[in-house]
Amino acid sequence: MGIAGRHIEAPDLIVTVWDGSVTAAEWADTVQNQVAYRSNSKSMRRLTDARTADSSNITEDDVAAISASYARSGVPLSGVKLAIVANEGWATAQQVETSLSNLGVTTVVFSDAHTACVWLGVDPAVVVATINDLRRELRSPVRDGEPLK
Repeated sequence: MGIAGRHIEAPDLIVTVWDGSVTAAEWADTVQNQVAYRSNSKSMRRLTDARTADSSNITEDDVAAISASYARSGVPLSGVKLAIVANEGWATAQQVETSLSNLGVTTVVFSDAHTACVWLGVDPAVVVATINDLRRELRSPVRDGEPLK
């Protein structure tokens, strides 16, 4: 299915959802889009919900490449708090945690969104509603007004 994200203005939080099979190429595209919109990439709080994702094809080299692309982007990441919510894919999430720590990002891997929201200091109800909305968008046979190919 893929990756979808949204910036929530009020808490200044970027919410990203990974759903179904996710490739390193999709992740790289998402990062490129995120850093291209610098106003959103300034957010100091981020949550990635990967509970319904299969990221088993993402390698440690892929994680290092994504981290390097953040570093090359020039977007300041020092002080960013990233919560990753995962059921499977703990090894990948922990690799992200280690890789991004070199850029000043504090990453914690959680098993539930509510606890992640408490750690980030954001309203769980707003975040969970956004996660559910993004997951519905990813699973919809029609996205952006056009059928998926």
